[in-house]
Amino acid sequence: MCSYCKKGFKIYSSLVHHSKSHSGSKPYTCATCGKGFKQPQDLAYHVKIHTKEKKHICNTCGKTMSMYCHLVQHMRCHVGDKPFKCDQCGKSFNRSSSLRVHSKTHSDERKHTCRKCGKGFTWMHSLRAHLVVHEKEELKEVRIVLLITGDLHELSFRL
Repeated sequence: MCSYCKKGFKIYSSLVHHSKSHSGSKPYTCATCGKGFKQPQDLAYHVKIHTKEKKHICNTCGKTMSMYCHLVQHMRCHVGDKPFKCDQCGKSFNRSSSLRVHSKTHSDERKHTCRKCGKGFTWMHSLRAHLVVHEKEELKEVRIVLLITGDLHELSFRL
């Protein structure tokens, strides 16, 4: 059993492999970009990004993948397979990472707050999209002032 997170393992080498994930050490470095990895197989997987090696081909659409697991994951989009289900709302996803991202929407934590109105957002990209609303409101206010005053001097706006 992992002493850090209490996860159990049947095979000792699996525990050793897992334990490295808690150390933060990344001794395996990509010679092309310098990115570090905890496991040699993670580095080997990453290197394929640089070599553009894509030997796994989708029989349905012809898209190519560097890893077989990516092809398996991709095939779910053609058959509608969504094996990862949210425990809170029942929404299903074809990727575990999409479920993890979605799960944060159920959290009360809103780290990104609008300085203009105080509305909170889970994601920074959601806050950025929200800020456009305020910029449009400000632009409308300027246009109204120009119409009232009749002042048509050259102005520039950033949207």
